[in-house]
Amino acid sequence: MRLRRFAFVCAVGACILAACGNNGLLGTTVATQSAIRVINGSPDAAGSTGGINVFISGTTTALNGSTALAYGKATTLSYVNSQSYTVTVNQSGSTSSILSCATPTLGANTRYTVVIAGEKAGTGNSALQCQIFAETVYSLPAGSFQLAFHNASPALNAISPLGAGYGTFANSSPPVYNNEAGPLAMFTAPTSGVANGIAQNVLPAGSQAPPGIGVYVSTVTSSSGAPNPPSPGNVQATLLPSQLQPGYITAIYTPAPSSSAAPCTDPNNLYPYYQSPSPTPSPASTTAPTPSPTPSPVAGACAALSTVMSVYAIDALPGSGNVASLVGVSD
Repeated sequence: MRLRRFAFVCAVGACILAACGNNGLLGTTVATQSAIRVINGSPDAAGSTGGINVFISGTTTALNGSTALAYGKATTLSYVNSQSYTVTVNQSGSTSSILSCATPTLGANTRYTVVIAGEKAGTGNSALQCQIFAETVYSLPAGSFQLAFHNASPALNAISPLGAGYGTFANSSPPVYNNEAGPLAMFTAPTSGVANGIAQNVLPAGSQAPPGIGVYVSTVTSSSGAPNPPSPGNVQATLLPSQLQPGYITAIYTPAPSSSAAPCTDPNNLYPYYQSPSPTPSPASTTAPTPSPTPSPVAGACAALSTVMSVYAIDALPGSGNVASLVGVSD
């Protein structure tokens, strides 16, 4: 898996943020380091301020840096010592906390995503909360591509308590939905210090011709998921590669087939060549799967290095007409 390297600042005194370097899959020199990022998945946490600031205990600098974290946006990865942390959330421009939660003890050489989920105005399982996900890191062979699906949407869970179904769709008019891809992504009401479950999926081999391919999330009616493509009414949100936030798109589409330097902007919204490893990895495994068959370049498509894209379902903005929205990040 190709991980981008991010610069960060070492915390003086507490020494929570350690030195940069290269250690295995996370890109650090210290064996007792973990990686962490935050997604703002709450439609109302920012209020009228436009964004939130997220801190972990022992630091005075927000994980989102100097720019407030807007709804549907993710921070870059920060490398921290492998221990437990308290996460606090402030609205931009305020020093008063609107949310405080604990992480589990972060595992060494493991990547975590904290989703600020639910609503500030919500109650019970729909209240403002931290959804914490430990992301299995696979070292994928060149040319392979993995999707990791997560359900961090209390609103989606309310209408689909058995889980969320994910799959791919042809970006046509009307869209053509394919079978749900792999296990259901479950939602778990937060318990302090516990990371939620993960649905990991590697999609079938093959490339998709224009007008492109995307990812969807749907409601489900059985614990085994739907064996057939969902009806349009069950599809709650879709995501195209071009909708990744700036900074993540080049992690998937670089370099372009015709150039070793210029990134591919992928105007046709083509994911890299899907490839099924054999055997299909389980979420507990970190063994690099062996791709079969080896993908071959397709004229006009984007060449991709090995990468993992994590897709998160979050509550949709009021007035959008949807229950959930999708955020996709890639490292």
